[in-house]
Amino acid sequence: MEHTLIKPSGLPVGQLSQEDRDKGAEGEHMDVPLLAPKVRYIRIKILRTWTDGGYAANIQEMRFYGNDK
Repeated sequence: MEHTLIKPSGLPVGQLSQEDRDKGAEGEHMDVPLLAPKVRYIRIKILRTWTDGGYAANIQEMRFYGNDK
């Protein structure tokens, strides 16, 4: 699954508005389709961030819901 989070302000990389900070604090939700294949492991690959030269991210919480059978 691929997911792109659009920076609300549209400002260039390295510049953040209060709206961008609020969106970052709010977090992001991604829904995986129910018909997606079952997996044992989840890999997160960060390609780019909103910070200047940023290639690091901090995931503070992840939740998974659904049938584990």
